[in-house]
Amino acid sequence: MAGRYLGIMAILGVAYFVAAGVALHFLDSALDPAVVFMSDYALGPYGWLMRSAFVALGFGILACGLGLQSTLTRGKRVTPAVVLVIVAGVGILAAGAFNTDPYNAVEGTTLGTLHAVGSLLAFLSLIISAWLLRGVFSRDARWQGFSTATLGFAIAMTATFIFMSASVVGAGLGQRIFVVAIMSWLALLAWQVYQRTSARAQELARD
Repeated sequence: MAGRYLGIMAILGVAYFVAAGVALHFLDSALDPAVVFMSDYALGPYGWLMRSAFVALGFGILACGLGLQSTLTRGKRVTPAVVLVIVAGVGILAAGAFNTDPYNAVEGTTLGTLHAVGSLLAFLSLIISAWLLRGVFSRDARWQGFSTATLGFAIAMTATFIFMSASVVGAGLGQRIFVVAIMSWLALLAWQVYQRTSARAQELARD
């Protein structure tokens, strides 16, 4: 039964972050989405909502990692892929624990640096894990149907991360394009985890 709850937690965590992120664009309209990062909302009047969204997403990603571990057939790429997903969850929790520096700050702070490190760790871990999971899924009968989609998301997340880093457009807009790609991946992954943890729970109940 516990495995099934991992899938539910994963879905709720991702859904809360998406809902909160969209709402903040309307609640705190003083910030320009094309200029500021989403983390800047944590510094405004609705900072509690942004921080809670980080916490929800962090636990949602952790649930994804644990759900993957419980449903995947063991293999040499499984452990590093799952560990990277869990590391990403920890990175998001760290990002939520430390406020970012304001976008127009002249000097950075230690807390701002810790936030940036946590976010970057999470982003890179999720991108690398997607590439690893593509191969893992292709070799696992229960996950083969998700292999092609995973490859597509791995390419999309890599491309949008490079696009964001190159500052081709405004920093805030570039980040949001990347966030759309990564949250789409996490939403679909959370749903897949829910389906497979539920099926796994039913199998164990019959035994």
